[in-house]
Amino acid sequence: MKQANKDRSLVSKVMDGLVTGIVEEKYGAILPPQDVLSKEFDVSRTVMREALSMRLARDMLDVRPKIGTRIRPMSDWRMIDEDVVNWRFRAKPDPLFLPEVIEFRILIEPRASAQAAPRGSAADIAAIREAFEAFRQIRPSEPGYQEADEIFHTRIVVASGNQFFKHMWRRSFAARSRQSIRRS
Repeated sequence: MKQANKDRSLVSKVMDGLVTGIVEEKYGAILPPQDVLSKEFDVSRTVMREALSMRLARDMLDVRPKIGTRIRPMSDWRMIDEDVVNWRFRAKPDPLFLPEVIEFRILIEPRASAQAAPRGSAADIAAIREAFEAFRQIRPSEPGYQEADEIFHTRIVVASGNQFFKHMWRRSFAARSRQSIRRS
């Protein structure tokens, strides 16, 4: 059991290192061969294969015979994934990404609000009111503004009762909203 946890920890470290190299454009368009990467990260080829397969599953890489492992454009990466969104924010600023995050919020939040009104329990509505009051009393330039914004909108999404909204919000944009506001 300890070995499995150690391998998972190594895989996570390698995945993070790969992403850092990818978003910092260390590798160019094609990753080095697995044995080279294994040496670079000082891990077994098994650990490297698992880390690479997790990148493949998120549509970040494309493996082609006689070409190698190609890095796909960030626009192809699976976006409804918390890790992918975090990685996108770590990359060089993309002038289209922040507006797309805001567009996504504009699509989800009004509908979630409309659903929260009839579906939310008394406790849900009270929690939304409490979060709104906290949010209303803080200025955008003050510390804690983004956190208050996130809490308020998260409570609305939760009260909507829509499992898809909750999943997309939690997986993709709740915490990232703070980062996007800071970068603008």
